[in-house]
Amino acid sequence: MRTLNKQPKKPFFIISAEIKGATYEENKSYTDKLGKELKDLNLKYMQTNGSYKGRPEVCYLVTTDTLEKAHSYGSALCEAYDQESFIVADSNRNAECIYFDGNKEKFKFLLVNVTTKEAYPGWFHNKLTDKYYTLVRR
Repeated sequence: MRTLNKQPKKPFFIISAEIKGATYEENKSYTDKLGKELKDLNLKYMQTNGSYKGRPEVCYLVTTDTLEKAHSYGSALCEAYDQESFIVADSNRNAECIYFDGNKEKFKFLLVNVTTKEAYPGWFHNKLTDKYYTLVRR
C-alpha cells in the first residue's frame, strides 16, 4: 500500500464559496453547494480550513490531472460563486493567486508552524497531513 507522502504530486486549486458580509448560515449554504458541485463534476477534493486576507473560511483543495484543468475549473467556479480570486498550483507547488479581474500574483507554497499561521494573511490546513501551508511571494 502506498502512503500519502509517496503519492505523485498533482496540480490543484483552492477555492472558497464564502462571501464577506454573509451570515454563517448563508456561507454554510454556499460552501455546501460548492461541495456538491465538485462531487457532481467527479473532481477529487478535500474540504479544509483556510484564511483569506486574514479572515478564516472554509475552502476546498481540488486536485486535477493538469494545470490547465486546474485553471479552467478554478476560473469557472470563481465566477459562478462570485469569488474575488482562487489559488492554482502546479505539481512543484509554484502557485498563483488569480483574481477575477485577470490580475495574478506568483507565490510558492511553504509549510508554516501551526502556532504562527495566524501571522499570515492567507493559509490553509491540509487535514490529511495535519500541516498548515501559506503562500510566499516569489
